[in-house]
Amino acid sequence: MVKKLLGSPLATKVIGGVLRDKLDESHWRKVLESNLLDDNYIHSILRLSYIFLPNPLQNCFAFCCKFPQYHLFNRDDLLQMWISLDFIQPPQGMTMEDFGGRYFDVLLKKALFDKVKYDCIVRDDYKMHDLIHESASKFFAQECVEALDDERSFLEISETLRHLSVLNAQPYILRKIEKFKHLHSLFLFYKASDEDNEFSPE
Repeated sequence: MVKKLLGSPLATKVIGGVLRDKLDESHWRKVLESNLLDDNYIHSILRLSYIFLPNPLQNCFAFCCKFPQYHLFNRDDLLQMWISLDFIQPPQGMTMEDFGGRYFDVLLKKALFDKVKYDCIVRDDYKMHDLIHESASKFFAQECVEALDDERSFLEISETLRHLSVLNAQPYILRKIEKFKHLHSLFLFYKASDEDNEFSPE
């Protein structure tokens, strides 16, 4: 299996997160024999980590792919967004925050997020590796998209889209958003003021 990971530390760390889920031969052999490992392409290898995620975790992680590359995720803020979108269904006796925290910790152990280290301040911020962001955004493109402020990018977006973010959106672009009838969340990012707005349509 190591020979198929192209000598990439990132691929090795991510596939290690897939393998640690089940320490049995059948699971490891299933990963080893996956066609994606034979593609000799880093993005194909990374896709394995998304494919093996349970559905609830896939929803949580896919949602994160609509944020711009190098976006800093605050753990508590992200948990509240997952909760508001009904991604978290805790068992009896556990709060949504605690159960959502377990979801986040699983994604962290699978190396899909990295904690941001600061020199002088303590903050609970995390980021997604640029290769993971790129490959995951393509993998979940039918559900979650980060769009640029131009008409062509909107023409290429599936109408089944559930989560959308737009960078520097202008009014004429916002009018095009009404075609997405299945949209659950919309984020507007404005670089000039470093300000973002969130709307959650019904």
